[in-house]
Amino acid sequence: MNHLTPSYSRDYSLFSIPIAFGLAITPHAYSVYRMATASNGQFSNVNPRESLSKLQAHLPEQLRASCHRAQSAASNSFEVFPLFVAAVLGGKLAGIPSAEINRMALRFLGLRTLYTLVYINHQSEAGSYLRTFLYACSLAAPSWLLYRAGQVLNAGAAPVVGGFVR
Repeated sequence: MNHLTPSYSRDYSLFSIPIAFGLAITPHAYSVYRMATASNGQFSNVNPRESLSKLQAHLPEQLRASCHRAQSAASNSFEVFPLFVAAVLGGKLAGIPSAEINRMALRFLGLRTLYTLVYINHQSEAGSYLRTFLYACSLAAPSWLLYRAGQVLNAGAAPVVGGFVR
C-alpha cells in the first residue's frame, strides 16, 4: 500500500476528534486574524469579543461580511461537534469495524472542510445553497454511525461485559 493512502485497517477514529475540533476553531482564528491585521493595531486581547465587535464597524464591508461568515462557520462547527464525538465514541463502543468508523470520520472531516471554505467565501444565493447541501451531507456521516451503533447494540452483536460493550 502506498504510504500516502489512508489505511482503513488501522483505527484513526479517535484522532479525528481533535482534528474536528481544530477544523471548528480555524474559521474563528481566521476571522480574528483578518480583523486584527486590518485594524492597524487597534485590536485588544484584554477583552477580545468586545474589541472585535468595535472593530467591525470600521472594516470594509466585504471583509466584515467574510469575517462574519467565518464566525458563523465556527459557531456551526462547534454546534455539530458533539454529534460527531458521540458518533465516533458510539461506533467504537458498539464495536463497529475501524474501517467503517475511519471512512465516516474522513467523510465528515472532508465535508466540513468544504463546508467551511464555501461558507467563508460564498457571496451569492447559489453559494448559500451549496453550503446548506454540504452541511446536510456532513451530518449524514455521524448520523449513519449512530444508526449503525444502534443496530449493532440492539442486535446483541456486541456483548456487554462489566457494564461496557466490548
